[in-house]
Amino acid sequence: MTTPATAKLVLYHQSANTFVVRKAFRTDAGEFLNSATVTATLIDPDGDNVPGLISLSMTYITGSNGTYKVVFPRTSMPHAGDEYTVRCRIVSGNYDRTFDIAAEVVDGAEPKLVLNQAGDNTIAIRNLFQTFDDEFDPAATITLTLFYANGSQVDDIIDLPATYVAGSNGTFQVVIPSSVMPVAADGYSTVITAESGSYDRILTIPTEVV
Repeated sequence: MTTPATAKLVLYHQSANTFVVRKAFRTDAGEFLNSATVTATLIDPDGDNVPGLISLSMTYITGSNGTYKVVFPRTSMPHAGDEYTVRCRIVSGNYDRTFDIAAEVVDGAEPKLVLNQAGDNTIAIRNLFQTFDDEFDPAATITLTLFYANGSQVDDIIDLPATYVAGSNGTFQVVIPSSVMPVAADGYSTVITAESGSYDRILTIPTEVV
């Protein structure tokens, strides 16, 4: 069974793109799926699989609750256009679920977050907005996790809580202290999660530590 989704995933033609599935959950057994086989495929507007982006294996993030990650290589990204689809399949025993996410490929490279290895880093998440409720939520739960290029989490930068900035419209901030910053390198990923009632979103940002 294929279940359509209403959200749209934005992919960048001139970048490697990180795709994350969070909280893969088997409702009939009441458990997170931490050892499932999870794959992702990019389908073009004509319904054909994009070469090089077919059934890519997604890696489980150690210590997470059903979170899997894969990188779509830059060299395989198709030209810009709308009406692409990312098809994700989760298999665990007799559990077999496929879901589709509408996607758009845009020109240019994905914006990059640059962190300072020698100092504290303050990251602001602005205008956090529940589009279906048409409101900002100062009580939302916002967390930040930093990942190495190999997909493992950086120690002490896992689910750091962000604090609401009083008087703002959906602005939260989190500080990563210099004492826990990893070595300077490119290829990191910053994953920000936002939860507010039934609202649950995840944002992945390419990151470099300098």
